[in-house]
Amino acid sequence: YSWSKFLVELVCRKAERVAALPLAVFRLPYVYWHSRTGFTVTATPSVRLLHAVLQTKMIPGDTPILTSCEDAYVCNEIMLRISMNPERHHTFYHCTVPSSPVPSDCTLLDMLGLPCRRTDYKIFKAKCRELGEDSPLRLYWPLLDHYSEYWFTTTASPPNFLIDNTTIRQDCHPLPNSPNLIVMWRASVDWCFANPESFLPVDVNLMHASLDIDTIIRPARELCDKYGLNYDKVMPAQFIDGLQRLCEEIGNAHLIQSSARHSIAFLLTSRVESRVHLHRLLQKYPEIVDEPIEKPVFILGLNGTGSTFLHHMIEASGKFATVRLEEQGLLATAEELAIPGKDLSQRSVLLKSLINDGELGALEGIREVGLHTIEDMCAHSHSFMSLEYDVMLDLPLYRLWLDSQCFDDVYQEHRTWMQFISWARRRSGEESRRWCFKSPWHARSLPSLLKSYPDAILVHTHRELEQVVSSWCSLVDRQRQRFYSEVDRAKLGADQLGVLTKTLASSMKFRGDNPQLQDRWLDVTFSSVKDTVANQVIAHAGMEIDDVSTRRIVEYAQQARRMSTSSI
Repeated sequence: YSWSKFLVELVCRKAERVAALPLAVFRLPYVYWHSRTGFTVTATPSVRLLHAVLQTKMIPGDTPILTSCEDAYVCNEIMLRISMNPERHHTFYHCTVPSSPVPSDCTLLDMLGLPCRRTDYKIFKAKCRELGEDSPLRLYWPLLDHYSEYWFTTTASPPNFLIDNTTIRQDCHPLPNSPNLIVMWRASVDWCFANPESFLPVDVNLMHASLDIDTIIRPARELCDKYGLNYDKVMPAQFIDGLQRLCEEIGNAHLIQSSARHSIAFLLTSRVESRVHLHRLLQKYPEIVDEPIEKPVFILGLNGTGSTFLHHMIEASGKFATVRLEEQGLLATAEELAIPGKDLSQRSVLLKSLINDGELGALEGIREVGLHTIEDMCAHSHSFMSLEYDVMLDLPLYRLWLDSQCFDDVYQEHRTWMQFISWARRRSGEESRRWCFKSPWHARSLPSLLKSYPDAILVHTHRELEQVVSSWCSLVDRQRQRFYSEVDRAKLGADQLGVLTKTLASSMKFRGDNPQLQDRWLDVTFSSVKDTVANQVIAHAGMEIDDVSTRRIVEYAQQARRMSTSSI
């Protein structure tokens, strides 16, 4: 097969030289998924093996399952863009832009709510053969046996050489984004459920993700055993309660798309795993909790009140540090996190692809999202006590429970998380600065916030509620469209109006009950969110204003207004 392809290329190359025929040779990778349509080549050995793994719930040997894949859509786009480029310089193209691997201590199947256990290849084969005609591998054993030493063990596997794709990078403009493995999987699941006959002899229902609490926390239990961590400390009872309620209400939400359950499982499981890595880092470096956080600024105010624009202006001033998206999830192992300046670009690439092509893409055009300054909700999300889950999934029972909870432990964990980020930045050589945090939900839990941050400075942005609620409901609507085939917008509007009203009422009640803190507050109206307001915040925080900071703020504001007003 390899020689036949080589000979065809030689013939084409000779025709190019002799007859001056324009030639482009596209060498294609092993492809069996299409991210846009979800079409899946189910007869290929890799897909058959995956189906058998799901059927038996066994992973043979050291088989890497769903580590990295190519996307037929990306290959097609590369060939099209190169073919349409009249100024291309090359003839041979390796059309490979593999998906970024999902960095995790767990198998991706565990992360997707499809728990399987590793076993010996011979045991896996025996289990499959017991199924007879119902096994998807019934005709594939000669092939698998022949290559088993290479495919199912790491000792005999050849080295994995990178394929040079320089020519496509030079002649394909623009080069398509690296495909997102989670998005490709979800598209394939959708296609398989729509075409169950393609899955035969395996029952397509085996692809349903499990969202029960035991499936979601199993990786955490195993990792705690592996690293010698106290599971009850990593997963406190209140946080387990929140996760349990999430799993139960999501599990009973029958209108959630089947493929969306894999994304939800990944979201929850990855956050459980991040908790393990953070606690292991704290165990190895207990001095992290001594990292100082003094007089942080908290920007309160609903989305659409100018809070995001103000947050970015303050960050641009150079006076304050802000939290970045890539620091708030998919945490690396403690060993990696402890290396100053460690290149964690794999995780950033995955997050970027989630934004560009997948799980965070629903926010595009409504609010600014990317690998930069963003809301500091990692502690809430990873404690499973966050309105984020209701925003995405419409969980009225969970929302009602959340309204009755004390957030003292959440904000203590918030402080610990920020101390970890401060510690990591300082060790990598970044200048230490005071923190500026921003989220509308901080306004709901001010007593707990001030217990963990007793010297906090509070900035509240204001705008008429009727001018805010429509854009907020649009954001929630687009979030839920990722998970539901239909969204009840009348119910959504009524529910979210209640959420926003309670948020405002909570902050106003706290202010009324605590007049002694009045000098901590700075009120900012939407109409006044312009260059000079950031200087007012800096001055309110007790810091000096200088020409350099003022110039940076003005330059950022001018650039932001030129590009878009969507972040305001």
